Amino acid sequence: MRRRYSLEEKYYLDVQEVASLVLSSAKSYEKVEGYDEQTALQVAMSDYSFWHSTDPVRLIKLENLLERIKKASNEPAKPLLKEPMDFQEGKILYDHLLTLTEDVLEKNLPSFQQKLLHSVFPKKYSENEGTNPIQEELLHVLFPNQISLDVGYYGRNATYRKGFFNVILFKHGQETQPLFSKNVYTLDELKTVIEEAVNLYERWTK
Repeated sequence: MRRRYSLEEKYYLDVQEVASLVLSSAKSYEKVEGYDEQTALQVAMSDYSFWHSTDPVRLIKLENLLERIKKASNEPAKPLLKEPMDFQEGKILYDHLLTLTEDVLEKNLPSFQQKLLHSVFPKKYSENEGTNPIQEELLHVLFPNQISLDVGYYGRNATYRKGFFNVILFKHGQETQPLFSKNVYTLDELKTVIEEAVNLYERWTK
């Protein structure tokens, strides 16, 4: 059972904790009182006016944090690729890149903000930073001369402190001695590095 804060304790909470309480209260007003989202948030803010009414800086920080959270929840997910990449003479064995969106790496948000987003939008955000929605095997392209391009994702765990994508070009039977291998940490970098690997293959086969 969640412990209830006294009024005095609430006054000394930091902005993230107050934001979490405000959003939780707003959700209750929507559900119990039937308020619309904006009205529920305004009423919840007034409930915590004791925390920010005498300190304009506190109010600004709280409003800014709430706005960032709202923006993160409302922005539509943008696809990494608008159409499949062209691998020329390569045969695609599987391609899951089109399922990737720019918000899929939300697990790398700061720990508190991750949990705060989960508490407000449980269906969209995972509470556990270690739970990653990206599957490990994303792309495998088979080129002539027994050369393959492979893209995988390795989520944050005890070994890797931050999830990353690995792009590797290798000859069959020589996976441990790849022709090309690079780790990237953002979706923007991923497309560029895949193109780099494909261009490298094309130069070798000319």
